[in-house]
Amino acid sequence: MTSRRNLCIHPRVSEEREGKVVDSMCRDLTAPWVRERSSEGGDVELCEFFEGFERNGRDALLSGTYNMEDLREMGRTKGWCPYFLARHLITFANIIVYSYAYLLDPKIASLISKEIKADSIIVFDEAHNIDNACINSLSVNLDMKIIEASHRNLIRISNAITNIKQTDANRLREEYSRLVRGLAQNSASLGHGDRLTVDPVLPADVLQEAVPGNIRKAEHFVALMKRFTDYVRLRLRVQNVVQESPLAFLQNVYQAAAIEARTLRFTSSRLGSLLR
Repeated sequence: MTSRRNLCIHPRVSEEREGKVVDSMCRDLTAPWVRERSSEGGDVELCEFFEGFERNGRDALLSGTYNMEDLREMGRTKGWCPYFLARHLITFANIIVYSYAYLLDPKIASLISKEIKADSIIVFDEAHNIDNACINSLSVNLDMKIIEASHRNLIRISNAITNIKQTDANRLREEYSRLVRGLAQNSASLGHGDRLTVDPVLPADVLQEAVPGNIRKAEHFVALMKRFTDYVRLRLRVQNVVQESPLAFLQNVYQAAAIEARTLRFTSSRLGSLLR
């Protein structure tokens, strides 16, 4: 099992060399809401290999040993996406070889490794690197470029919400009603394929909670995220190195931007719902 970048055979997407770019372009072609828009007659490009896998590859049961090139060649021959084929075969494979991240990174493990049986035997090669792999998996690096891009995207989302309210306000009302029913039901309603990474590290009791009232309405959520990005942008302008615990950071966010820690736990899921 490996990344999209290593397995993709789409003529345009496979030309990219940066993993994040490949991931983003793949989702733009395979996400459930993109395929739904296409089925409704929208002018949307889909991935022919993912569509071929959805039609004929989900029942595939292969025997033997397959490396990356074997999967790519099978994908070209049968017209199936090698990446999603590999994810499908994990459920049936006796031996799986993949990177630490697929097991240790909560965001990736929730998609790739959730079907692995509890009594499986796991062998770590170069096990002295596990601590660094865990640190990297649970770390986030932000710079001013990322924050500025986030702020511009929030403006775009805000403008889109305004347009939808004027042309199809019922869409926003339906999305609001879905959120009120809670995150667990909302997550379960996602289509198969490439699910969003909806708060994979949240405990089950949190997933049963309803989304906080101050971010249920789309315009309120965008306003809150603008306050958060403004706060992070201000913090990045300091000249000296600052070290603080996660709890201290959350307390500072609350004092400076009036954003509670509980609200932040739901922002990823809230954004995913809004973008769909």
